[in-house]
Amino acid sequence: MNTIGTFEADKNLKNLTFPIKYKIPKEIGVILVKCPNDNYSKKYPGYKYVPPSSKNIKEFTGYDHDDTYTWFLIDKIKTDFTCGKYKKSLNVTEEWKYTIDKRTSNESEDFKSNCKEKDVKVSSYLEPQNTENFIIIITEDGKYYNTKTISNIKQSEKKKVFLTFKGIYFFKKNTNEYVVSPHLYCNLVFGIPEFVFIVNKDVNEIDKKNFFYHIYKDRNPIEVKIKLKFNNETMLPVYPEFQEIKYQMFGINRKKELKPIWNRARPLSVLKIYDYGIYKFFYECDFCNDVNNTVVNAIIFFGPNKDSIINDTKNIIDIKEFKPGCKKEKYTYAYLKKVTFGVHVLILDDDEYTISEELKGIVFNSKDDITIKMAINELGSQECVYETLLNSQIIEKTIFSEEEKDAKEKEQKNDLHLEHVKEFIDDLFEKSTKNTTAIEIRKMFHDEHENRYFTVVFGIFAIVILTIFIAYGCFRINHVFFLSPYLKERELRRIYTNIYIWWDELQKCNFSSYGESILEPCYTSKKVLKVKKETKVLGYEKTVVKYHFEDICVVDDEKFNATSIFDVYKINSPYLKCSYMICNYPKEEYAKFWEMLYRKDIGIIIAILSENSSLKNVCFSHYWPELSATYGDLTIEKESFDKYLMEYNKITYKITDIKTKNQKIVTIFYVFHWKPNSLPYTEKCIVELRYLVEELAGEKSILIHSEKSPCSRIYVYIYFAAIYNAFIDYSDFYNPKDVILNIRDSIKGGAIGIADYNMIMRALVEVFYMEEYIINKKRYLKYVDAFEQYLYRRSKNKENFGSLLKNFLSFAADFSVLKLIEMLHGMSTLLILNNQEMKKKCSRFYMINDDDELKRRNKYSEIPCQDNFTIDCRSTKLNRDDLNGYIHANLMKYPLEVGKNREIIMCQSPNNHTIDNIVEMIYNHNVCVIAMITSPTSFERNSNPDLDYIPAKISEKITYGDYEIILENQKKSPDEKLIQSFCKITEGDEEGRKFVHLHIKNWSDQSLTKNEPDVLALYKLIIEYAKPNHPILIHCNNGVGKTGTLSMIIHMFDFFDKSEYFDPLMHLEAIRKHRYHAVLREHDFLFAISVLYENYKVQLYEFNPSVYFRFYNICSYANKQKMI
Repeated sequence: MNTIGTFEADKNLKNLTFPIKYKIPKEIGVILVKCPNDNYSKKYPGYKYVPPSSKNIKEFTGYDHDDTYTWFLIDKIKTDFTCGKYKKSLNVTEEWKYTIDKRTSNESEDFKSNCKEKDVKVSSYLEPQNTENFIIIITEDGKYYNTKTISNIKQSEKKKVFLTFKGIYFFKKNTNEYVVSPHLYCNLVFGIPEFVFIVNKDVNEIDKKNFFYHIYKDRNPIEVKIKLKFNNETMLPVYPEFQEIKYQMFGINRKKELKPIWNRARPLSVLKIYDYGIYKFFYECDFCNDVNNTVVNAIIFFGPNKDSIINDTKNIIDIKEFKPGCKKEKYTYAYLKKVTFGVHVLILDDDEYTISEELKGIVFNSKDDITIKMAINELGSQECVYETLLNSQIIEKTIFSEEEKDAKEKEQKNDLHLEHVKEFIDDLFEKSTKNTTAIEIRKMFHDEHENRYFTVVFGIFAIVILTIFIAYGCFRINHVFFLSPYLKERELRRIYTNIYIWWDELQKCNFSSYGESILEPCYTSKKVLKVKKETKVLGYEKTVVKYHFEDICVVDDEKFNATSIFDVYKINSPYLKCSYMICNYPKEEYAKFWEMLYRKDIGIIIAILSENSSLKNVCFSHYWPELSATYGDLTIEKESFDKYLMEYNKITYKITDIKTKNQKIVTIFYVFHWKPNSLPYTEKCIVELRYLVEELAGEKSILIHSEKSPCSRIYVYIYFAAIYNAFIDYSDFYNPKDVILNIRDSIKGGAIGIADYNMIMRALVEVFYMEEYIINKKRYLKYVDAFEQYLYRRSKNKENFGSLLKNFLSFAADFSVLKLIEMLHGMSTLLILNNQEMKKKCSRFYMINDDDELKRRNKYSEIPCQDNFTIDCRSTKLNRDDLNGYIHANLMKYPLEVGKNREIIMCQSPNNHTIDNIVEMIYNHNVCVIAMITSPTSFERNSNPDLDYIPAKISEKITYGDYEIILENQKKSPDEKLIQSFCKITEGDEEGRKFVHLHIKNWSDQSLTKNEPDVLALYKLIIEYAKPNHPILIHCNNGVGKTGTLSMIIHMFDFFDKSEYFDPLMHLEAIRKHRYHAVLREHDFLFAISVLYENYKVQLYEFNPSVYFRFYNICSYANKQKMI
């Protein structure tokens, strides 16, 4: 371990050296650790500062208030660094957090006094605390800021702030490229990463110069009309002038595939450049023969993005630097003084979003003709000054403004008037020279004056009429385009005040924080929180076997119990105009399902079943017939089939009772593009679906379900329908969360995520705008634009962590109290059989129990062992009729990859009656790893304790029947809570078989344990020693509690990147299919999930610190509320 500065204790003080330990996450590019300088010794009397000796560590001194610190910049390759004066006192285990280790009694006083000096809360448990600042920020003008004072900077000033840490550098192997992208710091200070640091210097110049370049991208979009041209005409996107050009933003995933970021394309009337990225330009061709009726001409890449390296930083300037060139024909033309971005043209192969290998390197640089055309509303026609990009030729023309033009015309009129006067005087002089009398001259002058007077009067009259006409026209234009919409909106605000209160608030909100409020416990139904639980003791552990929801309205029938079969619930809410019911998928109970539809007079079904789900073939097949089917006394016939929006189908069936000849119509809205735990492709899917369903329903009931138990997709639709009706029908309603809370009183859960809630709000805005409750187009488009950016940033933020963590991050970000309750409810009913079914599927277990000699092989009579997946301890082949090889164990086997399987044997720990069978099974099944789980209280809490069958000393042997176990080597953890025993088992003269025995002793039985690091270490050892196609044996006292939990942990890690979404119940179902009652307690189930949090805590914390702590806070809250 490298030490960054230590404080040596004076002889007069106690010789305690407790260092501050900082664990650096692998993904973070740079970490700054702060240690006080020697002039800070006034707070540490008797100590002196020893500077660091490591050459890899650079020093940077900044000022934090009145005290000076040294900021150590640490290479990310390093792992642990320390600074401070005490040993084991303060551990910095996460960014920006302190945690406190538990102290012994004789150290407590010194420890408390030290903590007071550092303002750190003293606790016997690990508690996160806010620290001093870990980064320092310097502006261009030389001012210093830290993470506390940065919040006081004005927004305009904050945009100028950038990170310039002197001496920080990281390099890629075998290249001269250096890049730092401190997204974590930018997230901390600005909320979003707005900085890119580009480095391209020779290695030898690293210590001589600063080598960071700052590229700042303003978040305000630049609206321009754009036309792109290239010298290479073969690459030209040729668009017919009469076609509407559209564009869509794309991203490149790790597989180098183009994936759309925007849900839908936008017209190219105005191009809004929000961020660096990839844009697809295309038009829809009405006369083309393509299947999708779309011709893609080119993909344009505006760089740099986070994956690109710009080698020539001289040409990098701000996108805002569009220099205006000239004005012509009511348009302003602009060109780029320098190239703001490199343009890569990527040609697509056919219709697939893949990049042609031979065209990846095509780059068009500053010599390309890029013309930006900006529309303006100026009158008049003006000539221009224009500068081309190819040869920089300047065409100079005279520029006339409107004022200059008017002045010239006026001057010309004056000249003409003077000329007429001059002609008149000349004519008069000529006549006077011809002896014209004065009377004739006076008369001629009077006639001329009268003519001019008449002309002036007529001109004034014409001007007045023209002025009135123009004024009226202006009034009408103002009334139609400005005043009328304003008056109409004011009237709408008066009538629908509640909608506009909500709308005004929505426009100001931050989508993430606004949606996060729906996760708060206050929006969880009190009925659900206080639901009664029925418990039962199995193998000395208390488990919940049933939740009683009698207070919630259940659709039931004395003759036909639909509740027990399909778990049907009716939603009682004044905000729903139609009668809605929720149920589980019917699975194979099709006959009873159609009978329920007929009996309950259900006229509409909303079936949200994702065709792309990986669970489709396992969990469901369509229960509606292709043409017709007969179930009992009912005949089902298809009447019609319609498609809507390419997202759902409408199928109408006629149900006929064969006996009574009565007929009923059932319409199924089959939504097939809405995947579990995701958003619909567009909000219009929800808007249109609600309109069609409620218009068609009338007095009939509506049933809604998905392929699994009720999920967020069902609740999103129901909440949207109810909130819409509440806004229209209740003038005093303006808080959508009140409707959600009201509906949750009628159902068992109702959890939705942050993005789900924001999508509901987006759908409400859409329907209100369509129905003209909201008419301000500018505000509407601004909101839509902001929402698109929210979805883009949300997707981009998760993509930064790769496909492996994307689904788990979605689960963690949306975790709430209600989600916890839903999982626990699902756990209590998952593969729980009644007594009759249990005796049928566990016949060998009950036969053993009836045998006085063999029944001792079952440690607990209340925990049965199913016949399927059971094993014979004497052989790998099972003879079901032979009970002599019976052992209370089940085998779970699933493929990892081609030719490699994971095999896990779950069984009860051995006692004096079963030890020989356990050892025999280890040998005959060639077990490679054994995990033995005991808790500190397991010997005290039950009368059937575990038996340790491994020799205590190296080279010692123990014989069990025909088998002998030899201990060859052993490793123990420092606290001896985890023991690794390397053993060999032999039978007679046969060659021995080796296995590793892992014994964990401190897996606590407490409700909320703190053993995640220990169990995670156990898991990693199991995977390290496991061999393909060789079983892993896991056993605990009852064989289902901790055994099932550890098996579930292994299963979750094995399928972590193979599922479309993360669902802990899916993994629990896989375990319980092989082992009944596996993962007994709610705490065990939550503990399995917490091990995942422990393993990915760095990534979770980097994603969002509140997401990391939310799971533990919710579990603690649930424990205090006695929910678990």
